[in-house]
Amino acid sequence: MKKTRISSYWPLAIVVAALVAIAGLRAHDEAGPRETLPVAQVTAEFARAVSYGLFDDATAPVEPASRGEVPQVL
Repeated sequence: MKKTRISSYWPLAIVVAALVAIAGLRAHDEAGPRETLPVAQVTAEFARAVSYGLFDDATAPVEPASRGEVPQVL
């Protein structure tokens, strides 16, 4: 069995790398920017979350940090 060297496969590697790069760029372009939701839909989603019980009166709001205090990250 004849041993093949990597020097015989480098053109194929360049072609494959180029095809992968092109496919990645096309997939990125097709994704497109995400559109913002209209206010009515956001309100409906929030109302649905409240009706499912994800928000209630027992949920404590986040306290605002005072000006001199820096929050510590755990």
